[in-house]
Amino acid sequence: MSDYWIGDWVKIYSTGKKGKFEGEVNNKAKIKVENKLLLVDLSDIELLTEDEIPTMPIKSKKDKLKPKESKYTNTIDLHIEKLAPAMQNEIPELIVSYQIKKAKEFLLKSIERKQLNATVIHGIGTGALKMEVEALLKSFDEVYFTKSANNGGAIEILFRYY
Repeated sequence: MSDYWIGDWVKIYSTGKKGKFEGEVNNKAKIKVENKLLLVDLSDIELLTEDEIPTMPIKSKKDKLKPKESKYTNTIDLHIEKLAPAMQNEIPELIVSYQIKKAKEFLLKSIERKQLNATVIHGIGTGALKMEVEALLKSFDEVYFTKSANNGGAIEILFRYY
């Protein structure tokens, strides 16, 4: 049995890496360094002093799986170069389909957050995207009022909740 407790910060002599002691197997220490578990000789590690312990905790796989918090805004710009620059060279039907999908997600999120208003920037162009957005807005009971904005390049929306 070693003198280390699970969770102790240790340094591996041979590599200089720092990690947490996770137990031992067959006289080898299990050391978690970043997201890897290393097996090293017990004689190859030493306990870190308080001053040597890293200030940033080791990230686990669970941390990577958490969705990133994004700041919510009550405006969405559907211009494809802003929304998804990698799609700029796709066929128009695919682009419009993607823009409408994102507009719908935005509206659902706005309604979920009980926003009072929102703005959808569709651009002027041929008017095809504007017509699609207008049709989408009609499918939401929460949409109370809409009006054209930005010289016809956007739609301002007022919501109501029953």
